[in-house]
Amino acid sequence: MARGSQLLALCVLAASCAALPAWAQSRYQQQVSVTMGVDHDTNPGLRAENARSASRLRLNPRYTLLRQGDVDTLSLSLGATIEKSSDEAVSRNRQDPNARVQWQHAWVNTVLGLNAGYARSSLREALLEDTGQLTSDGTRTVKNLGATLSHQLSPLYRTSGGLQAQWTRDTGTSGNPDSRQNSANAELSRSLDATSEVYVAGQWTSFEPDRVEWELIPGFILLGPSNRSIMRSMDVGYRNQIDEVWHWNVSAGMSKYTGPISDRAFKGQVQLGYSGQRWNVTGAWSRQPVTDSLRGTFSQSQQLRLNADYAWDELTRIGMNTYYTRTMSTQRNTTRGVGMSLSRELSPLWRATLQLSHRQVNRKNEGLAWSSNEASGSSAYVYLTYTHPDF
Repeated sequence: MARGSQLLALCVLAASCAALPAWAQSRYQQQVSVTMGVDHDTNPGLRAENARSASRLRLNPRYTLLRQGDVDTLSLSLGATIEKSSDEAVSRNRQDPNARVQWQHAWVNTVLGLNAGYARSSLREALLEDTGQLTSDGTRTVKNLGATLSHQLSPLYRTSGGLQAQWTRDTGTSGNPDSRQNSANAELSRSLDATSEVYVAGQWTSFEPDRVEWELIPGFILLGPSNRSIMRSMDVGYRNQIDEVWHWNVSAGMSKYTGPISDRAFKGQVQLGYSGQRWNVTGAWSRQPVTDSLRGTFSQSQQLRLNADYAWDELTRIGMNTYYTRTMSTQRNTTRGVGMSLSRELSPLWRATLQLSHRQVNRKNEGLAWSSNEASGSSAYVYLTYTHPDF
Protein backbone atom coordinates (compact mmCIF):
# COMPACT_ATOMS: atom_id res chain seq x y z
CA MET A 1 0.00 0.00 0.00
CA ALA A 2 1.32 3.44 -0.90
CA ARG A 3 2.21 5.87 1.84
CA GLY A 4 -0.57 8.25 0.85
CA SER A 5 -3.15 5.43 0.99
CA GLN A 6 -2.00 4.39 4.45
CA LEU A 7 -2.29 7.94 5.77
CA LEU A 8 -5.74 8.27 4.18
CA ALA A 9 -6.85 5.00 5.82
CA LEU A 10 -5.72 6.27 9.22
CA CYS A 11 -7.60 9.54 8.74
CA VAL A 12 -10.78 7.73 7.66
CA LEU A 13 -10.64 5.40 10.68
CA ALA A 14 -10.03 8.33 13.04
CA ALA A 15 -12.94 10.24 11.50
CA SER A 16 -15.26 7.24 11.81
CA CYS A 17 -14.32 6.84 15.49
CA ALA A 18 -14.88 10.56 16.06
CA ALA A 19 -18.35 10.20 14.53
CA LEU A 20 -19.52 7.66 17.12
CA PRO A 21 -23.15 8.24 18.15
CA ALA A 22 -23.87 10.14 21.34
CA TRP A 23 -24.84 6.98 23.31
CA ALA A 24 -21.47 5.39 22.47
CA GLN A 25 -19.43 8.50 23.21
CA SER A 26 -20.62 8.40 26.80
CA ARG A 27 -18.67 5.16 27.27
CA TYR A 28 -15.60 6.17 25.27
CA GLN A 29 -12.88 8.72 25.91
CA GLN A 30 -11.40 10.25 22.75
CA GLN A 31 -8.53 12.66 22.28
CA VAL A 32 -7.01 14.37 19.25
CA SER A 33 -3.64 16.10 19.29
CA VAL A 34 -1.60 17.75 16.53
CA THR A 35 2.02 18.83 16.89
CA MET A 36 3.42 21.17 14.25
CA GLY A 37 6.76 22.93 14.06
CA VAL A 38 10.17 23.39 12.45
CA ASP A 39 13.61 22.17 13.46
CA HIS A 40 17.14 22.82 12.25
CA ASP A 41 19.86 20.15 12.55
CA THR A 42 23.51 21.05 11.95
CA ASN A 43 24.45 17.45 11.04
CA PRO A 44 21.45 15.10 10.72
CA GLY A 45 23.60 12.44 9.02
CA LEU A 46 26.22 12.64 11.80
CA ARG A 47 29.00 12.73 9.24
CA ALA A 48 32.57 13.00 10.43
CA GLU A 49 33.52 14.98 7.30
CA ASN A 50 31.62 17.28 4.93
CA ALA A 51 28.73 17.68 7.37
CA ARG A 52 25.56 19.18 5.88
CA SER A 53 22.73 20.85 7.79
CA ALA A 54 19.00 20.54 7.09
CA SER A 55 15.77 22.15 8.21
CA ARG A 56 12.54 20.17 8.50
CA LEU A 57 8.86 21.06 8.73
CA ARG A 58 7.09 18.54 10.95
CA LEU A 59 3.48 17.54 11.52
CA ASN A 60 2.45 14.84 14.01
CA PRO A 61 -1.32 14.18 14.25
CA ARG A 62 -2.57 11.60 16.77
CA TYR A 63 -5.94 10.15 17.73
CA THR A 64 -6.50 8.00 20.84
CA LEU A 65 -9.58 6.11 21.93
CA LEU A 66 -10.09 4.50 25.35
CA ARG A 67 -12.97 2.34 26.54
CA GLN A 68 -12.78 1.29 30.17
CA GLY A 69 -15.40 -1.09 31.50
CA ASP A 70 -15.76 -3.08 34.70
CA VAL A 71 -13.43 -5.90 33.60
CA ASP A 72 -12.32 -4.93 30.08
CA THR A 73 -10.14 -2.07 28.84
CA LEU A 74 -9.62 -1.30 25.16
CA SER A 75 -7.27 1.39 23.84
CA LEU A 76 -6.48 2.47 20.28
CA SER A 77 -3.85 4.92 19.06
CA LEU A 78 -3.48 6.17 15.48
CA GLY A 79 -0.82 8.64 14.42
CA ALA A 80 1.63 9.74 11.77
CA THR A 81 4.94 11.55 11.37
CA ILE A 82 5.08 13.87 8.35
CA GLU A 83 8.31 15.71 7.53
CA LYS A 84 9.40 17.99 4.70
CA SER A 85 13.19 18.35 4.51
CA SER A 86 15.25 21.14 2.95
CA ASP A 87 17.92 18.59 1.90
CA GLU A 88 16.73 15.06 1.10
CA ALA A 89 20.31 13.90 0.59
CA VAL A 90 20.87 13.95 4.36
CA SER A 91 17.30 13.81 5.72
CA ARG A 92 14.44 12.27 3.76
CA ASN A 93 10.89 13.55 3.47
CA ARG A 94 8.77 11.29 5.66
CA GLN A 95 5.16 10.08 5.76
CA ASP A 96 5.25 7.43 8.48
CA PRO A 97 1.98 6.07 9.94
CA ASN A 98 1.75 4.20 13.23
CA ALA A 99 -1.04 2.35 15.00
CA ARG A 100 -1.40 0.40 18.22
CA VAL A 101 -4.30 -1.45 19.86
CA GLN A 102 -4.39 -3.00 23.34
CA TRP A 103 -7.06 -5.07 25.09
CA GLN A 104 -7.03 -6.12 28.74
CA HIS A 105 -9.39 -8.37 30.69
CA ALA A 106 -9.28 -8.71 34.47
CA TRP A 107 -10.57 -11.56 36.62
CA VAL A 108 -10.40 -11.69 40.41
CA ASN A 109 -6.70 -12.67 40.56
CA THR A 110 -5.68 -12.71 36.88
CA VAL A 111 -5.14 -10.09 34.18
CA LEU A 112 -4.80 -11.01 30.50
CA GLY A 113 -3.59 -8.53 27.88
CA LEU A 114 -3.29 -8.64 24.08
CA ASN A 115 -1.59 -6.04 21.89
CA ALA A 116 -0.72 -5.39 18.25
CA GLY A 117 1.19 -2.59 16.58
CA TYR A 118 2.45 -1.18 13.31
CA ALA A 119 5.00 1.64 13.01
CA ARG A 120 7.28 3.23 10.43
CA SER A 121 10.16 5.47 11.44
CA SER A 122 13.60 6.71 10.45
CA LEU A 123 16.03 3.78 10.11
CA ARG A 124 18.99 5.96 11.01
CA GLU A 125 17.38 7.11 14.24
CA ALA A 126 16.32 3.55 15.14
CA LEU A 127 19.83 2.10 14.66
CA LEU A 128 21.42 4.99 16.54
CA GLU A 129 19.04 4.44 19.44
CA ASP A 130 19.53 0.63 19.52
CA THR A 131 23.25 0.11 19.01
CA GLY A 132 24.87 3.44 18.09
CA GLN A 133 25.32 2.41 14.45
CA LEU A 134 25.75 5.09 11.80
CA THR A 135 23.99 4.69 8.47
CA SER A 136 22.35 6.72 5.74
CA ASP A 137 18.70 7.70 6.10
CA GLY A 138 16.13 5.00 5.38
CA THR A 139 12.86 3.60 6.73
CA ARG A 140 12.23 0.95 9.38
CA THR A 141 8.85 -0.82 9.44
CA VAL A 142 7.96 -2.82 12.56
CA LYS A 143 4.92 -5.07 13.08
CA ASN A 144 4.33 -6.85 16.38
CA LEU A 145 1.87 -9.07 18.20
CA GLY A 146 2.00 -9.85 21.90
CA ALA A 147 0.25 -11.24 24.95
CA THR A 148 0.79 -10.73 28.68
CA LEU A 149 -0.55 -12.59 31.71
CA SER A 150 -0.37 -11.74 35.41
CA HIS A 151 -1.71 -13.96 38.22
CA GLN A 152 -1.80 -13.42 41.97
CA LEU A 153 -0.92 -16.83 43.41
CA SER A 154 -1.42 -15.76 47.05
CA PRO A 155 -1.30 -12.56 49.11
CA LEU A 156 2.52 -12.78 48.96
CA TYR A 157 3.32 -14.37 45.61
CA ARG A 158 2.61 -13.11 42.09
CA THR A 159 3.65 -14.46 38.70
CA SER A 160 3.65 -12.70 35.33
CA GLY A 161 4.93 -13.28 31.81
CA GLY A 162 4.51 -12.52 28.16
CA LEU A 163 5.02 -13.60 24.57
CA GLN A 164 6.04 -11.23 21.77
CA ALA A 165 6.53 -11.65 18.01
CA GLN A 166 8.09 -8.89 15.90
CA TRP A 167 8.78 -8.51 12.18
CA THR A 168 11.17 -5.78 11.03
CA ARG A 169 11.82 -4.51 7.52
CA ASP A 170 14.52 -1.94 6.73
CA THR A 171 14.64 -0.08 3.42
CA GLY A 172 17.24 2.38 2.20
CA THR A 173 20.91 2.22 1.32
CA SER A 174 22.16 0.70 4.59
CA GLY A 175 21.71 -2.89 3.40
CA ASN A 176 20.06 -3.99 6.64
CA PRO A 177 18.23 -7.31 6.22
CA ASP A 178 14.65 -8.03 7.18
CA SER A 179 14.40 -9.91 10.46
CA ARG A 180 12.07 -11.85 12.75
CA GLN A 181 12.20 -11.86 16.52
CA ASN A 182 10.29 -14.00 19.03
CA SER A 183 10.61 -13.63 22.78
CA ALA A 184 9.16 -15.00 26.02
CA ASN A 185 9.63 -13.77 29.56
CA ALA A 186 8.45 -14.80 33.01
CA GLU A 187 8.73 -13.42 36.54
CA LEU A 188 7.94 -14.68 40.03
CA SER A 189 7.80 -12.09 42.81
CA ARG A 190 7.30 -12.19 46.56
CA SER A 191 6.11 -9.24 48.64
CA LEU A 192 8.23 -8.44 51.68
CA ASP A 193 5.90 -5.73 52.95
CA ALA A 194 3.44 -3.18 51.59
CA THR A 195 6.17 -1.25 49.69
CA SER A 196 8.83 -3.77 48.60
CA GLU A 197 9.26 -7.11 46.85
CA VAL A 198 11.94 -9.47 45.57
CA TYR A 199 11.68 -11.26 42.23
CA VAL A 200 13.38 -13.71 39.88
CA ALA A 201 12.96 -13.25 36.12
CA GLY A 202 13.94 -15.16 32.98
CA GLN A 203 13.93 -14.32 29.28
CA TRP A 204 14.32 -16.24 26.02
CA THR A 205 14.72 -14.46 22.66
CA SER A 206 15.18 -15.77 19.12
CA PHE A 207 16.50 -13.36 16.46
CA GLU A 208 16.82 -14.33 12.78
CA PRO A 209 17.74 -11.94 9.93
CA ASP A 210 17.33 -12.85 6.26
CA ARG A 211 21.08 -12.57 5.83
CA VAL A 212 24.12 -11.48 7.78
CA GLU A 213 26.46 -8.61 6.90
CA TRP A 214 29.95 -8.35 8.36
CA GLU A 215 32.09 -5.23 8.24
CA LEU A 216 35.32 -6.67 9.64
CA ILE A 217 37.30 -3.90 7.95
CA PRO A 218 35.69 -0.49 7.32
CA GLY A 219 34.43 -0.26 3.75
CA PHE A 220 34.49 -4.02 3.07
CA ILE A 221 31.12 -5.77 3.47
CA LEU A 222 30.85 -9.58 3.54
CA LEU A 223 27.44 -11.26 3.10
CA GLY A 224 26.57 -14.53 4.76
CA PRO A 225 23.52 -16.81 5.05
CA SER A 226 20.84 -16.35 7.68
CA ASN A 227 21.82 -17.72 11.08
CA ARG A 228 19.42 -17.67 14.01
CA SER A 229 20.71 -16.32 17.32
CA ILE A 230 19.29 -17.45 20.67
CA MET A 231 19.61 -15.43 23.88
CA ARG A 232 18.78 -16.73 27.37
CA SER A 233 19.03 -14.74 30.57
CA MET A 234 18.04 -14.91 34.23
CA ASP A 235 18.30 -12.35 37.00
CA VAL A 236 17.10 -11.63 40.53
CA GLY A 237 15.99 -8.23 41.75
CA TYR A 238 14.49 -6.04 44.43
CA ARG A 239 11.87 -3.25 44.11
CA ASN A 240 11.03 -0.72 46.78
CA GLN A 241 8.64 2.23 46.98
CA ILE A 242 10.61 4.05 49.68
CA ASP A 243 7.96 6.67 50.36
CA GLU A 244 5.45 8.78 48.44
CA VAL A 245 8.15 10.36 46.25
CA TRP A 246 11.12 7.94 46.08
CA HIS A 247 11.27 4.49 44.45
CA TRP A 248 14.05 2.24 43.20
CA ASN A 249 14.69 -1.09 41.47
CA VAL A 250 17.89 -3.13 41.21
CA SER A 251 18.56 -6.50 39.53
CA ALA A 252 21.55 -8.64 38.53
CA GLY A 253 22.04 -11.89 36.62
CA MET A 254 23.67 -13.61 33.65
CA SER A 255 22.93 -13.74 29.94
CA LYS A 256 24.14 -16.10 27.23
CA TYR A 257 23.60 -15.95 23.48
CA THR A 258 24.69 -18.15 20.59
CA GLY A 259 24.80 -17.50 16.84
CA PRO A 260 27.27 -15.72 14.51
CA ILE A 261 28.74 -14.29 17.71
CA SER A 262 28.45 -16.17 21.02
CA ASP A 263 29.05 -14.72 24.45
CA ARG A 264 28.21 -15.08 28.12
CA ALA A 265 28.19 -11.97 30.31
CA PHE A 266 26.84 -10.23 33.39
CA LYS A 267 23.57 -8.31 33.04
CA GLY A 268 22.01 -5.90 35.46
CA GLN A 269 20.13 -2.68 36.00
CA VAL A 270 19.68 0.06 38.59
CA GLN A 271 16.75 2.48 38.49
CA LEU A 272 16.00 5.36 40.84
CA GLY A 273 13.07 7.73 40.65
CA TYR A 274 11.77 10.82 42.45
CA SER A 275 8.34 12.38 41.94
CA GLY A 276 7.70 15.50 44.00
CA GLN A 277 5.52 18.57 43.84
CA ARG A 278 7.75 20.34 41.30
CA TRP A 279 10.52 17.87 40.36
CA ASN A 280 10.26 14.56 38.50
CA VAL A 281 13.65 12.84 38.18
CA THR A 282 14.56 9.36 36.91
CA GLY A 283 18.00 7.80 36.55
CA ALA A 284 18.81 4.37 35.13
CA TRP A 285 21.85 2.24 34.32
CA SER A 286 21.65 -1.10 32.51
CA ARG A 287 23.92 -3.70 30.95
CA GLN A 288 22.32 -6.34 28.73
CA PRO A 289 22.40 -7.89 25.24
CA VAL A 290 20.44 -6.06 22.53
CA THR A 291 19.51 -7.16 19.02
CA ASP A 292 22.08 -6.05 16.43
CA SER A 293 20.26 -6.13 13.08
CA LEU A 294 23.31 -5.07 11.03
CA ARG A 295 25.41 -8.02 12.25
CA GLY A 296 22.51 -10.45 12.60
CA THR A 297 23.08 -11.34 16.24
CA PHE A 298 23.14 -9.86 19.76
CA SER A 299 25.64 -7.33 21.10
CA GLN A 300 26.46 -6.29 24.64
CA SER A 301 25.16 -2.81 25.42
CA GLN A 302 25.51 -0.46 28.37
CA GLN A 303 23.18 2.50 28.85
CA LEU A 304 23.10 5.37 31.32
CA ARG A 305 20.18 7.81 31.30
CA LEU A 306 19.09 10.76 33.43
CA ASN A 307 15.84 12.68 32.92
CA ALA A 308 14.53 15.60 34.96
CA ASP A 309 11.39 17.70 34.68
CA TYR A 310 10.77 20.87 36.71
CA ALA A 311 7.51 22.81 37.04
CA TRP A 312 8.56 26.47 37.04
CA ASP A 313 4.96 27.52 37.64
CA GLU A 314 1.48 26.28 36.77
CA LEU A 315 1.99 26.99 33.05
CA THR A 316 5.73 26.51 32.43
CA ARG A 317 7.88 23.35 32.56
CA ILE A 318 11.61 22.83 32.03
CA GLY A 319 12.98 19.45 30.94
CA MET A 320 16.55 18.16 30.93
CA ASN A 321 17.99 14.83 29.79
CA THR A 322 21.33 13.19 29.13
CA TYR A 323 22.31 9.70 28.02
CA TYR A 324 25.33 7.52 27.24
CA THR A 325 25.21 4.26 25.26
CA ARG A 326 28.07 1.91 24.40
CA THR A 327 27.64 -1.25 22.32
CA MET A 328 30.43 -3.83 22.03
CA SER A 329 30.70 -6.32 19.15
CA THR A 330 33.06 -6.42 16.16
CA GLN A 331 32.96 -2.65 16.68
CA ARG A 332 32.59 -0.37 19.68
CA ASN A 333 29.81 2.15 19.09
CA THR A 334 29.41 5.00 21.56
CA THR A 335 26.61 7.58 21.60
CA ARG A 336 26.33 10.57 23.95
CA GLY A 337 23.61 13.16 24.08
CA VAL A 338 22.24 16.03 26.12
CA GLY A 339 19.02 17.98 25.69
CA MET A 340 16.87 20.67 27.22
CA SER A 341 13.28 21.78 26.63
CA LEU A 342 11.12 24.72 27.69
CA SER A 343 7.34 24.48 27.31
CA ARG A 344 4.59 26.99 28.06
CA GLU A 345 0.85 26.44 28.17
CA LEU A 346 -0.71 29.18 26.04
CA SER A 347 -4.31 28.11 26.66
CA PRO A 348 -6.15 24.97 27.83
CA LEU A 349 -5.78 23.57 24.28
CA TRP A 350 -2.43 24.99 23.09
CA ARG A 351 1.17 24.52 24.27
CA ALA A 352 4.41 25.96 22.81
CA THR A 353 7.78 24.17 23.22
CA LEU A 354 11.42 24.94 22.46
CA GLN A 355 13.73 21.92 22.40
CA LEU A 356 17.56 21.99 22.11
CA SER A 357 19.82 18.94 21.84
CA HIS A 358 23.39 17.92 21.08
CA ARG A 359 24.70 14.41 20.38
CA GLN A 360 28.03 12.80 19.57
CA VAL A 361 28.84 9.37 18.15
CA ASN A 362 32.05 7.38 17.88
CA ARG A 363 32.49 4.14 15.93
CA LYS A 364 35.77 2.29 16.32
CA ASN A 365 37.07 -1.16 15.40
CA GLU A 366 38.78 -2.71 18.40
CA GLY A 367 42.54 -2.61 17.97
CA LEU A 368 42.34 -0.51 14.78
CA ALA A 369 42.77 3.10 15.92
CA TRP A 370 42.87 4.34 12.34
CA SER A 371 39.29 3.17 11.81
CA SER A 372 37.86 5.52 14.43
CA ASN A 373 34.95 7.64 13.18
CA GLU A 374 33.64 10.46 15.39
CA ALA A 375 30.96 13.03 14.61
CA SER A 376 28.55 15.36 16.40
CA GLY A 377 25.53 17.51 15.67
CA SER A 378 23.13 19.95 17.34
CA SER A 379 19.48 20.70 16.71
CA ALA A 380 16.81 23.24 17.69
CA TYR A 381 13.10 22.40 17.45
CA VAL A 382 10.23 24.88 17.94
CA TYR A 383 6.69 23.51 17.86
CA LEU A 384 3.06 24.05 18.87
CA THR A 385 0.81 21.29 20.17
CA TYR A 386 -2.98 21.40 19.99
CA THR A 387 -4.83 18.89 22.17
CA HIS A 388 -8.58 18.35 22.29
CA PRO A 389 -8.83 16.43 25.58
CA ASP A 390 -12.17 14.66 25.21
CA PHE A 391 -15.20 14.94 22.94
